[in-house]
Amino acid sequence: MMKKRAWLSAGLSAAIGAAMLLTPLSAAAEGSGYLDNSDLMPKYVDDAQVTLEDSGDGLQSPDWVKSMIIAEVVIARATEEGTFQAAVKVLDHYREMGVNTIWLTPFMDTSQNTGGHYGNFGPHTIDPSLTGCDNYADSWQVVKAFVDEAHKRNIRVISDMVTWGVEWNAPLYTEHPEWFAGTSAWGGYSFNWNNADLVAWFKGELLKYVTDIGFDGFRCDCEPGTTGYSLYREIREAALAKGQKIAVFSENTNERLEPAYDFDEHSSAVHTWDMYDMYIEWLDIVESTKKGYGLGTENLEIWDEAGTARFYAFNMSCHDNKYAVNGNMVNFAYQALLSPFIPIFFMGDEFMNPQRGNSTTFLTPLQLSLLDDPDGKERAFYERVKQIIRIRLQYPEIFTYFPENHRDSNICAVEAVGLETLNGYARYGDGKALLVIPNNNVHDTESAFTVRIPYTEMGMENNTEYTVKNAVTGEVVAKGDRVTLYDFKAKVGPTDVAVYLVEPTGETLPAQVLGASDEKTDDTASGSTAADASAADGSAESTGTADGEASADAAASGKTDAADAAQDRPVTGVSAAWAVAAALCAAAGGTLAFVLRRKKLRA
Repeated sequence: MMKKRAWLSAGLSAAIGAAMLLTPLSAAAEGSGYLDNSDLMPKYVDDAQVTLEDSGDGLQSPDWVKSMIIAEVVIARATEEGTFQAAVKVLDHYREMGVNTIWLTPFMDTSQNTGGHYGNFGPHTIDPSLTGCDNYADSWQVVKAFVDEAHKRNIRVISDMVTWGVEWNAPLYTEHPEWFAGTSAWGGYSFNWNNADLVAWFKGELLKYVTDIGFDGFRCDCEPGTTGYSLYREIREAALAKGQKIAVFSENTNERLEPAYDFDEHSSAVHTWDMYDMYIEWLDIVESTKKGYGLGTENLEIWDEAGTARFYAFNMSCHDNKYAVNGNMVNFAYQALLSPFIPIFFMGDEFMNPQRGNSTTFLTPLQLSLLDDPDGKERAFYERVKQIIRIRLQYPEIFTYFPENHRDSNICAVEAVGLETLNGYARYGDGKALLVIPNNNVHDTESAFTVRIPYTEMGMENNTEYTVKNAVTGEVVAKGDRVTLYDFKAKVGPTDVAVYLVEPTGETLPAQVLGASDEKTDDTASGSTAADASAADGSAESTGTADGEASADAAASGKTDAADAAQDRPVTGVSAAWAVAAALCAAAGGTLAFVLRRKKLRA
């Protein structure tokens, strides 16, 4: 099992400080010196301007779903005041961060003195402590004002919705006992979803959330295990008939049996309660994406249909578990923020907000005042998180690409010699790529990694020159062709990730000039072509492979004669000679050298 570390390392702190000096700031952040991602957030538009996209099997998703970054917010504990009015400052916080969606936990009236709860009086009510009003009508206007403020900041708002029933003291039970069917395991009375009047009333109430208040959709607690699929499919259809294009996601893993849910909060049934380290401890992120391992229900895995829907979320943390980021960028960026998933996290996990108690985060207050200390660990980590989110926002052509079948996502493996427990990966599109290199090492946390660029897998093999840049600072790390820039050195701080932009900067060549080679034919490069990059977000330098390595890798790629080796790479200057030499070495026992080299590198 892989060892995790949950602290902000000294190396990561230093890297953050250095990168901040080079990272562009938006106009809004120039006064404070802090990074502000609000300039890159997708603009909120009226539903008339929203396009519905085909997500497969009859599901039509709003176009903004593919750009969602979701923070779960508990209004009662998001500020000291615990009100919707005060929570506008939380909207400013998430706008600065670049988060474009907030999911509000239930704010309905309750006798539990928790400022809203999953056990409540029903969707037509609001806890008066959250609005300062003594009646529901005025309270709804306060909620509407909050939603309007969110939209002004390009943030969409999702409301949590409870369908299992109501708490013991709910007046609704007395008013409509026929709407209920016994007691619930969650502590209250269970709704009777076979009652047509209840179904009609519930659908009507949720429609008001959308048409009257402006909510952009729903997170559906305990679904699809409570009502299944038809209720929320019909709510979507009713909203669309009113011109409202909403997003809906279920709490639990669903099998997409009807066009009801765009995705699920817990996208892995097997790892429902430990998804926060799914790609650290359990599965390879590229293999899981490409083959569906760990995604969807266990039945879907058996049928080899797992991971074949369009959208999946990566639930980093929520009200049902503890904080999981804990100052570790490998946890957050590698698994969620840069992956082909919709990121979800609980408020405060983005800056190491201290958790209350040792259970779940639900009762934990958000302490934004911790960010006021410019030298504090909370501010340092928050700035680093914003740098990573800025990358996601800067390249929508890469990060909003969600094909109808998630297995076709734009991700491939990146070999980085020196990594002990994880592999790097690339996200690519529109002729460019971003290499994500994590340092989750346990033994050697300080040495540089040798990063090999998978040109062919990224669809970027047909160019005469490439440039590698630090994706945070924009600093050029290396330049060269596929031979001289076969790999480069990357220095990544402990528990951090480095992100490198790879772009073709030369002339595009016809495919036949380059041949149909795989990446192993590039192993024969030699020489160093680039200067060291900034230590912020990882530093790097281009490297070459030695003669023995060239012969070994040529043998590994199965080349047995000089002609084949020469045809399988760009014929540019010395490359043909290297190919011939590689093939001759292979015929003379290069395979043994390859085996010995691999054992040495993996030791």
